[in-house]
Amino acid sequence: MRTALVIGHGRAGAAGGRVGGTGLTLDRLRLVCADHHCVGAGPGAPAPRSVPGPPPDVRKQGIISDDLEIVVASLSERIMEHAAALPEAAPICAAGLLHLGNRASVGQALSRLARARRLFRICRGVYMRTFQTRFGRRGPEIEKAIPALSALWGETIVPAGGSAANVLGLSTQIPIRSVYLTSGPDRRLNFGAVEVVLRHAPRWQLVAPYRSAGNLVRALTFLHRYETEEAIATVVPRLSDEDRAELAGALAILPSWLARPLGAFLAAT
Repeated sequence: MRTALVIGHGRAGAAGGRVGGTGLTLDRLRLVCADHHCVGAGPGAPAPRSVPGPPPDVRKQGIISDDLEIVVASLSERIMEHAAALPEAAPICAAGLLHLGNRASVGQALSRLARARRLFRICRGVYMRTFQTRFGRRGPEIEKAIPALSALWGETIVPAGGSAANVLGLSTQIPIRSVYLTSGPDRRLNFGAVEVVLRHAPRWQLVAPYRSAGNLVRALTFLHRYETEEAIATVVPRLSDEDRAELAGALAILPSWLARPLGAFLAAT
């Protein structure tokens, strides 16, 4: 953590005297070390030399006296300043904050911020900032967080069959749990009162992500088999040419129970 120490131009005090109740001598404060920048006092101040950093009571708080002004920019506050400049739901990871401190210090600061509910710990190693509302602090919107996590991990993440069927109007059921399919490993994501479950899925269930064509494929895995043809006849005529082309291109990797009726309907229309 970089800490700025500014020694004022007040009374010099007796040589070796203690300053401002800090328990430090003036000689001790006129220092510059690798991890702390100290700006020397007035004329005649000795040249800076490298020594161990100031004790914890100085690192953790600002101390102002006639002889001394110490300004401490804490690592936690600098992390929050960094987070405030990011868009909502942007992932915050220790690896992206190493310009602020070493990995161990950054990791500890992130944990403290999560315990203070200033950040949400979405899953191991991934945090997002919270937002103050009149009802208390809330986490990021899940609909914004999922694409951000998809980009962070380089994985495809799409709504599971129940949500896809609901979006297409093929089901009126509201999913009790928020479940997404992913090309990555199974995970559980914490969004405060809401838990999001990521389930690893085969490649064919992840076709055409974020498109109606892909939603239809996933919805058909949720519906009963006897509803397949009716659902296809309901949704396919509403699809754009791009979505129909996506479906046609995906037929080769779809299971036969799904590929046959979809292929037949596409060929007939």
